[in-house]
Amino acid sequence: MCEITILYEDSEYLISQCASCQKVCIYFQQIIAGFTKKEFINWHTSFFTSSFESRAYKFPDDQLRVIVDTPYPDLQLTFNESQFNQLKDGLQQSLNFMSITEMIREEV
Repeated sequence: MCEITILYEDSEYLISQCASCQKVCIYFQQIIAGFTKKEFINWHTSFFTSSFESRAYKFPDDQLRVIVDTPYPDLQLTFNESQFNQLKDGLQQSLNFMSITEMIREEV
């Protein structure tokens, strides 16, 4: 069992990282998506390459959502604008936390 550190948590998401294997997991509603550290960093970068408006599609329920790929070819996630922006903030805060943790480990 992994010993996890919670990197970010809010009403929609929880992002954690295993202390030993460095796997990062994003918990969103009933989905848990796992990433290697490199996959997580690359996935984070994809969020900042374009805005919600440039990626949004109107779904059959008349709601605008973005479709976000994951490292798993058959798994895409959809987010409304609020969820998308909240996750962007969470991803950035998670990477900041990971960087701080790495700096502390290097000094010990």
